[in-house]
Amino acid sequence: MEAKLAKARDVEQGMMQQLLTGKIRLV
Repeated sequence: MEAKLAKARDVEQGMMQQLLTGKIRLV
């Protein structure tokens, strides 16, 4: 269970970083 939660959190952080970098590129 903990491993799945950790992986999901990593994926979420990766998506957030991609969105942030995408926004910076757009700006």
